[in-house]
Amino acid sequence: MTQYKIITEKEAIARYQLSKYIQGKHGDKAKYVLLEGNVEITQDVNIQKFCSAAGANGIIVDGNLTLTGILYQPDMDYGETLFVTGNLHAKSVNKGGAEFYIKGNLVVEQTIYGYYNHGSLVVEGNTEATTIFAEDHYFKFGGDVQGLIISTGQIEGVEVDFHTTEPLLDELIKNDHYSNSGKLDQYINEGRHIISAQYLAGRKQRVSFDPANTTSAIPKLISNDEAQQRFDLDQYDPFGDMGFEKVILLDGDTYINGDLNIEWTNNTLATLGAKADTDSTLVLVNGNLTVAGTIKPSTESFPFLLVLGNVQCDVLTSYDECIHITGDADITFAFDGNYNDGSITIEGVTRVPYVLNSDHSSSIRPEGAVLINYYSDHDDFFEYDYTTKDFERVMVSAVFDEKKDFRQFAFIELLKAGKSPLKKGARPARLILEEELEQLGNGNANLEALDLTDKKLKEFPRTLTKITSLKKLVLDDNPIECIPDNIKDLVNLEELHLERCGLESLPDEIGMLPKLRVLNVANNSGLVLPESINQLASLRVLNISYNVGFGLPESLTGLKNLEELTCYQCSTAAPIEFPEMITQLTGLKRLRMGSNSIKTIPDSFTNLQHLEELNLNASLCYLNEFPDLSKLKNLKTLHADGLIAFTTRPSSKQSLLKSFFQITSLETLYIDRHGERNEKFIKQDQFAEIQQNLAHDPERFAAFASRLTIVPNIIHGDGRKGIVREALKAGHLEGISNLQNLKVLDLSFNSLTSLPEEIFALKGLQFLNLRYNNLTTSERLTISRNLPGCTIDFRENRVDNDTADSEDVKQWQAMNKRIKEANELMNASGDREKLLKSLEAYDEVLAYFSSGKVVDEYNLLYANYGKVYAYSYLTSNHKASFSPEELLELNQAAINQGLHTLELVPAMIWHFTDLGKFHEEVTRITANSVAWQMHVISDKKENLEKALEIIGKGVAYIEKETHYFIYDTQVRILIKLGRKEEAYKIVKRILTLSPDFGDFQDLKQDVDYTMWLAKQ
Repeated sequence: MTQYKIITEKEAIARYQLSKYIQGKHGDKAKYVLLEGNVEITQDVNIQKFCSAAGANGIIVDGNLTLTGILYQPDMDYGETLFVTGNLHAKSVNKGGAEFYIKGNLVVEQTIYGYYNHGSLVVEGNTEATTIFAEDHYFKFGGDVQGLIISTGQIEGVEVDFHTTEPLLDELIKNDHYSNSGKLDQYINEGRHIISAQYLAGRKQRVSFDPANTTSAIPKLISNDEAQQRFDLDQYDPFGDMGFEKVILLDGDTYINGDLNIEWTNNTLATLGAKADTDSTLVLVNGNLTVAGTIKPSTESFPFLLVLGNVQCDVLTSYDECIHITGDADITFAFDGNYNDGSITIEGVTRVPYVLNSDHSSSIRPEGAVLINYYSDHDDFFEYDYTTKDFERVMVSAVFDEKKDFRQFAFIELLKAGKSPLKKGARPARLILEEELEQLGNGNANLEALDLTDKKLKEFPRTLTKITSLKKLVLDDNPIECIPDNIKDLVNLEELHLERCGLESLPDEIGMLPKLRVLNVANNSGLVLPESINQLASLRVLNISYNVGFGLPESLTGLKNLEELTCYQCSTAAPIEFPEMITQLTGLKRLRMGSNSIKTIPDSFTNLQHLEELNLNASLCYLNEFPDLSKLKNLKTLHADGLIAFTTRPSSKQSLLKSFFQITSLETLYIDRHGERNEKFIKQDQFAEIQQNLAHDPERFAAFASRLTIVPNIIHGDGRKGIVREALKAGHLEGISNLQNLKVLDLSFNSLTSLPEEIFALKGLQFLNLRYNNLTTSERLTISRNLPGCTIDFRENRVDNDTADSEDVKQWQAMNKRIKEANELMNASGDREKLLKSLEAYDEVLAYFSSGKVVDEYNLLYANYGKVYAYSYLTSNHKASFSPEELLELNQAAINQGLHTLELVPAMIWHFTDLGKFHEEVTRITANSVAWQMHVISDKKENLEKALEIIGKGVAYIEKETHYFIYDTQVRILIKLGRKEEAYKIVKRILTLSPDFGDFQDLKQDVDYTMWLAKQ
């Protein structure tokens, strides 16, 4: 054997943390053989004999260990330890009661065998063998596992194929649980397989033929005209439209010994005396095509491939070119369709084990295939077994590159090598779901909530009605089409969500759910609810949005307790009568019926005396008047924007606004988007539809048409243009001062040039949205002074030639100019000097506020937020340019700036507004910056706990994956505080949601984390 050292167990623990991996039962006097570096041994190794000769209790390999023979450890009662820091390669591993720990991969040609209930084998990396047999023994695998797995002991980390000795050779079987271990031991050490031939994993038989005894069609060049005349290319879209410059005809059954690729085409063209250029080329096979290799016609758009017969090959790929096969296709390993430029059509059956598709137009009928979408998480051309969201769960690591991106070529190479690209036990999510549902239906009395959103269910799972403990059931985005009568068995159900399920009716038994509080049947376009819905005495929330025609029964008198009805866009652009049965819902508190083409609102609407919130956004288009809404004494929130939602609806009347100013109970009013509407081009068919939609109101149509002029257009025909609604004026807001309870007012997107003075009488106003108006600087300052204590969003107010007619205006404009200059400097994040100058510029901006020359809440916060970014760039991008003392001072300044900025964020954030979103962003970014800086410069517990408190403010506003970096800061602080359990729970949750989240990839591989995860 190679040169080695002897070290004590104490040294081994100090150097390799051995006690973390090996339990050890040898005491302080134990010694180990140490082999350093990559070790290659060209013979069998009996660990017991080797260690006995060396006076050692085990072997440590600090590197990779490669054996050409058998690694044998015979002692059943504990025995000699093996610890390998790298990979282990051997012909077989035959072990007894010792502890083996491999930190890298374990690759074995034949057998991994562990015998007796002492000892263990743990592999952190991937494992590969023909047979893996744990006989009353313990194996644990951390990575992917390839091979036939037999266990009559305990195996963790992979699904076992057999729990009996069935696959063993007959002479090696003692009974179902035990082998003839003496003979099995002998077979392994003699280099023989231990399983019968039927279980030996064999590679698929590749396509082959004997060229010497095979007659193949001879290629020749023909013109596109001849190809069109003989084979009618128009039958095969888009072949008939291409006008190919070169057509390679193989007239008869064709055999290609090798790949059919662009090199084959170029060589064939050259042989035929043509230029080796595949542009505008068609390969046409008039017969069957057999390829002993891969069919990959092109790496670009040409050549096209047309086969008038059957195809047989190892791999078929379809990329930017077009392929059409009129017969069947027999593919040994995989079909790969990639990118959306080309297409493939196979008219017959495609027999293939795997279909890989990435946004490729693939008209094929796979038989017996595993269908994989490596472009997205959605079904497109197939109903997939696996999509990208499943990959980490089901794919072996060898199919990913170093960036964890899927590589279809690696997938196919594994297949060619006789290996599985899928993990042991991998199953499509729908099969797992079916099994889980079956188990749940067999008596899980504790389950109260079940979310089956987008699980590709084709019908309502009947087993669900057995789970009578259910309180909440979500079946959204499953095309189940109907609900069974025995839904009534779910007597404890409180919430039922059936959005986008293709429903047209519900069974009468839906009314027999005594506790149902929430029913969501939105986006089932043709759904009509049964009369029995009136029996749902507990129903509080009903959503029928996007169900055209509303689908309500004629009477709703039984739903007196319904508090919330959402019926968004239950009509098309054509006008409809108001569904008056809604006025029977006298218990309603919230009615959300935006984007409906209602012609009138009846006087009976005022029966809704408990109404607190009304949403009529984009529903004012056909209305000429309202009933007396002041009778709705409890109405606090009204959404009534001026959008039309459909281009063939008319614009809402601005005169309607004054109806709202009589509702003195209002606290929140949204009347945005009521400004000028300028139609640039109304097509003839659109104009005709508008005329039809206004047939009931000819006076309204005449007024509309009178505002338009003819626009000639040779493509679409003459159209019309014109201003169909004039600009909103301050006068349209006359009477708004009646709303003395108003706290929130949205006047955004109205292009107002001024506000009525009476608006200043709204002393309780807390938030005013004036975005996208045309208010001058002077007007904005006047509004700010007259509404002290009110948060006002003035962003995107653009006025041409805004004049500085007062000192206040001049100061504000000077501040605004300087803040833009500061922003430009700050955005040069790679330039240290510009960043330092940006800090000076922001300080000049802030001087306008501290001196009292400018009062502007938004820009005060914005300037401070700019400083936060400047400090962040300096302490991250340029930290190497500062001395340790300077950097510490800069970190502290960044912390102080961030804390000051957080103090400026209003205590009340109006989350539903754009300004509120800005305040949330400032909180997110600034809290993260402060907490990270504190984590970097301090190890003190009190400082880290303060940092943890601050990062909590940022975590509160995480909304999407791009915000997950805030979790990273939170986790690092928790780890530094020694609170690993809390940290690891966050890591596990985020990696479940986003397996590729970059900031946690180091933790994903961390030993402490992986050990913690294994215990969960």
